[in-house]
Amino acid sequence: MLISFILIIILVVSSILRKYSRNKLLPMSKGVEISDLKGINAAKSLQIILLVVVTIFAIWAPNTSLLFHPVYALHATHIPDPNQVSTLPTAKLVYGNREYAMSPFIFVQGGQLNKVQLPSLPGDNNASLTVQTGDPISFHFNKHPTKVDAFITDYDGDVPSLHPLTQTSPNTFQVSGPIGIWEIEVHAIFPKNQYMSFTTLANVKGNSFGTQSLGSASCTQDKLKIAEVTDSNTNNSNILATGLNNGNDTNGSQTPTWSATGKGSWIQVDLGQQKAICNLGISFTNGDKVINFFTIQTSTDGVHYVSQGSAQNTGMVSGREQFNLQNSPITARFVKLVFQGNMQGDTYSIRQLTVNGS
Repeated sequence: MLISFILIIILVVSSILRKYSRNKLLPMSKGVEISDLKGINAAKSLQIILLVVVTIFAIWAPNTSLLFHPVYALHATHIPDPNQVSTLPTAKLVYGNREYAMSPFIFVQGGQLNKVQLPSLPGDNNASLTVQTGDPISFHFNKHPTKVDAFITDYDGDVPSLHPLTQTSPNTFQVSGPIGIWEIEVHAIFPKNQYMSFTTLANVKGNSFGTQSLGSASCTQDKLKIAEVTDSNTNNSNILATGLNNGNDTNGSQTPTWSATGKGSWIQVDLGQQKAICNLGISFTNGDKVINFFTIQTSTDGVHYVSQGSAQNTGMVSGREQFNLQNSPITARFVKLVFQGNMQGDTYSIRQLTVNGS
């Protein structure tokens, strides 16, 4: 598009200057003056200078100018085909009988993850939406999703954090979590192996916890020691426990501490005794390229389990993300992750898994 624009400029300038030169040459047979010849030479010199300048700009501009690129291209791992943009899913948040447009964030199709547009941060924009804790919100899509999850998310801290919202019907959720300005984020799976997440900045009001970082309310954020690990692979518990306690999320390491293949794969950590659990810290291998779907379960005895809802990594980073538990702190000894698939198949890899609480 840029090259075509420059070629048009070159053609227009050349045409104007040729016409100017012709007009100056016509009187030559009747005795042209020296000043006219100088004008002709000046016009030709100007033509050459303009062509050189435009050529230099054509070479220089694509590498340095941002004027010809969409803003989101700066943050995208892969820009969707322009012919495909019109077919992308869209979403609106519905609150108090009003609809609010949501921005596309992550789009996945055919195993290819695209960052379409990064979420707004509280310091960047004022929230156009104000919601009250305890109130319902719902989502309208231009395509019928097969699965929907919603979260309050925080991308303004050192670690992306997600607080799950309670689902009351397929597309309706109850607002909860700490008050403040956060992202309301919805994750949806669509037919033909499409996944899309959407965000909108919202001012969450209520009498819950006060303005603070997600997950810090009523919770002590200590890393709890893991006593034992079991999993669907029957791996060596001592090696896994040591690896998770020591951590494996430094220096950009992509080596997984734990991995498994197949829907229904699981990993369970035993804290040795009951603890007050607030959230989990999970680093997925290539977490910025793969969306993993899993459920979080807790148990006090290792026999009877309580579901803490479903979750997905955001696709924002390859490092650690924080997954808050609803109604935390939760008293439990065992924490179990059960994997339900991902957008690139059925292989799951974790570099780091921590349980935080007191």
